[in-house]
Amino acid sequence: MGKSEYAKDLREAMLVSIPRQYLVDSVFGGLAQVASWPITPVQAAYYGLTLPEPEPFNQTLAASLMSSAGYNVSISQIPFAV
Repeated sequence: MGKSEYAKDLREAMLVSIPRQYLVDSVFGGLAQVASWPITPVQAAYYGLTLPEPEPFNQTLAASLMSSAGYNVSISQIPFAV
């Protein structure tokens, strides 16, 4: 696997290792929505766009992707705290 494939795996691992719904619920009291794009519904450019669904939280996938990129990581080593 080349460097670009490793970088892609690491970026995807970071995406799926963030519990976005947990952040919305605990930090924002449920008064926000999980984002999948840097443009939000309060911006005019948001309307008319077909946006991807947010990546679901998946620590098992994150650990697997990091492993495939050459990092020896277990699920318990992916910390997250608010």
